Amino acid sequence: MSPENPNLTISIILPVLNEAPTIARVISTALEAKNVEIIVADGGSSDGIQQI
Repeated sequence: MSPENPNLTISIILPVLNEAPTIARVISTALEAKNVEIIVADGGSSDGIQQI
């Protein structure tokens, strides 16, 4: 497939544990790309990351 293919979707899987201070920036940066899906897998954080 060509990088310009509009049907191409990139999946980004982020395993996180107490990453609230940085996760918003990571997600914002990832969303700058086109055709991206982001999956955040929280490992039981206690820092309020679920609210982000």
